[in-house]
Amino acid sequence: MKNKYDYDPSNKYRGEIESDGTVRMKNYNGDRLRGTIDNDGYGTLRDQNGNTYRVRPR
Repeated sequence: MKNKYDYDPSNKYRGEIESDGTVRMKNYNGDRLRGTIDNDGYGTLRDQNGNTYRVRPR
């Protein structure tokens, strides 16, 4: 996952979505995102600083 129009490879998060929709991802700098994503691709993620991000499919 990466932000739209952000081409810096260090900001790209990689991880897995569990069968119940929980997500754990981290980037090359060690920053982590956790949250939930439903089957349609929508959800919310929270980083270690408490910032919340909405996720939408393309």
